[in-house]
This record gives sequence, structure tokens and C-alpha cells, in this order.
Amino acid sequence: MPNLFEIKKQMVEVGKLMYEKGLVIAKHGNISYKISDNEYICTPGGLCKAFLTPDKLVRVNAKGESLEAGKKPTSEIKMHIAIYALRPDINCIVHAQPAATTAFAISDIDAAKFVLPGDKKAYFGYVPAAAYDKANHDANTLAQYMSDKAQQAYVFHGDSSLSVGDTLYNAFDAIESLEHYCKVSIYARALNAIEGEPVCRCEQQKKAAQTSAAPTSSAMSHSTVAGAPEAATVNEVIRRVIAELNR
Repeated sequence: MPNLFEIKKQMVEVGKLMYEKGLVIAKHGNISYKISDNEYICTPGGLCKAFLTPDKLVRVNAKGESLEAGKKPTSEIKMHIAIYALRPDINCIVHAQPAATTAFAISDIDAAKFVLPGDKKAYFGYVPAAAYDKANHDANTLAQYMSDKAQQAYVFHGDSSLSVGDTLYNAFDAIESLEHYCKVSIYARALNAIEGEPVCRCEQQKKAAQTSAAPTSSAMSHSTVAGAPEAATVNEVIRRVIAELNR
């Protein structure tokens, strides 16, 4: 694990990237890192990530209480700690509110409809509003939605998006990718509305290709043998016509 200085440096860097990429605005979003089972470090409440500096980060205990006098952690730190308890494989959490993902989060529309299956697995975990309480949370209610270690990014219904990772950079990649695929889904829906028919046929084409795969050697052999008499018959007809014309 990186030392505390490096962790703070990375958190500041990721926070600024989130702001520059439009993944957060104003004072929205938060980041946390697990130092141990009893200690975490997180972004403070009420601070724009564009102005984040190492000295503003807050160390908290396992109850989400600040270990540094005069510093107030993000109000969502208890939910983060609950997720850490649920997912011992992760070291950090990134919570953001990018426009496209948030649009799906506050609607009842499937964000993953026009996304490739592999991307759905990694980037489209879904957590219903009834499963979380950002202020005071019990990890047990999240278990059925966030236990899959293959998933990194989640759409939190009615709220925003959240990603987890073994490193801050991986968690950032996941939240950025989630927003990208939500944008793709919106563009695909717009094209669908213009054209009046589905525009995403990737899965259908894949299935069609699998069912119409190249014939096996035995099938090819059968096809060749079966077609041979037909070819011979055609050649014989052509020979006879030419012979008749030459009389």
C-alpha cells in the first residue's frame, strides 16, 4: 500500500481530475481511502474538488468520526465505511455526480440497454434507493447489490454514481468509463428515435455469427460431394449444346 503522503497526493490528483472532467461540480462528490480496518482518510464536506489540497483531507476512525480537530469529513463517510466492510478487496471509493450517469440514476430507464455485455458486467452495477442511506448505513442491505468483485462502478438510483477499486486510479477509470457508457447509451437512444429502429445490433450480430459459423470439414466434404453430380450434369449439358451447334 502507498504511504500516507502518496495516498493524499493521489486523492488530490483524482479530485482535480474529477472536476476537470465534469464528473463533479461545485461541492459535490467525495473520495475515501482505507488505511486500515480502523482508520480511513477522506475528502472534507463542503469543498469543491478543484480546490482540494493534502492538508484539507480528513482522517476518520471506523465510526466515521474525525481524528483531526477542526476538520469535518464528508457526510457520506459512513456509507463508504459500510462498503469497505462489504468489499475487503477494495482500498478506495470514488463518489461522483456526472450528468449522463445522474440522468439515468434519477430515471427509471436502463442505462445499459445499448452497451456491450462485457461493459455491463464491469460498469453497470445498480443499487436501488431503498438499499442505501448515505448518512448512517448498514452494509448488509448493500450485500446483494455490491458483492460481485467483478463490478467496479454502480448507478445509485435516485442519486448519482459510485466506483470502487484497489487503487485510486482504477476507481477513477471506472467512474469515468461509467459516464462514457451512459453518454453512449443516450446517443444511441437519440439515433434510435431519429431512425425509428434499433441502432445497437451488436449482440444480435454476434449471435448470428455464432450460429452461422463456418461449416466443419465433414460438412464441407458433404457439400462438395453432394454438389459434384450437379456440376457434372451442367457440364454435360453445355458439351451437348456446343456439339449440336457445331453440326
